[in-house]
Formats: sequence, structure tokens, C-alpha cells
Amino acid sequence: RKGYLLTIVTEEEFAMLARLRVVLEELVVKILVTEKTEDERKALCRELCGIDGEAQGANMRFHMKMAKATGDKYLTSTLYSTLSAQARSERYVTAIRRRRPPDCHKELTAAILAGDTQQALACLRKDVGA
Repeated sequence: RKGYLLTIVTEEEFAMLARLRVVLEELVVKILVTEKTEDERKALCRELCGIDGEAQGANMRFHMKMAKATGDKYLTSTLYSTLSAQARSERYVTAIRRRRPPDCHKELTAAILAGDTQQALACLRKDVGA
């Protein structure tokens, strides 16, 4: 046998991963809004706005860029593992994409820039389908 052995995520496992993802990403948002300076948030938002939302893997790059900006390597690696496992079930990921409003990332970026934790969390929940 050559290549990777890929384990497909079941619907139940996907729900567990989605629950974990929300908790992790809420922590990311809270750190960015409460612990980063306005200048740091502006720099992050410029980077986030440069991500082509239509490109392959853009959603993961967007969320990982936010996680890395926290400076917490454990949070970042845990979120990466969660997103990677979740991505192994394209059927469920596609369903979330269909429900996601088109400007979710822009709204989330704007709320982080404004330092509005509650709005950022609301945008995040819409984005991840929570």
C-alpha cells in the first residue's frame, strides 16, 4: 500500500469536532479583542482581508491566521488539528459552507478591529455554523 490512510469522520464525530472548534475559536476571538492592541488588530485585519475567500483552503487559512495572531502555540496547534480532522468529512463541511452568509469573514474581521467581543463572537458562530 502507498500513500496515506485517511479516516473519514462520521456525523457524530463531526458534531464533536464542531463543538470543540467553537470553544477554541471563541477563545481566539476573546484573546484577539482583549489582549491585542489596536495596532496589532489593524495589522491582523489587513492580513485577513488579503485572503482570497474563493481560493482552495481559504477558510482554514483565515481561521489559522487568527489563531497564530494570539501567540498561543498550543491553542493554534489544537485548532489546526481540529480543523484538519473536520475537513476529512467533506459532506458535512459542504453543508456548513452552504449555510454560511457570504460576508461572514468581513464581518468577523470588522468586529475584531472594532474591539467588539460580542459582535465578533456572534459573527464567528454564524461562520462556523454554531
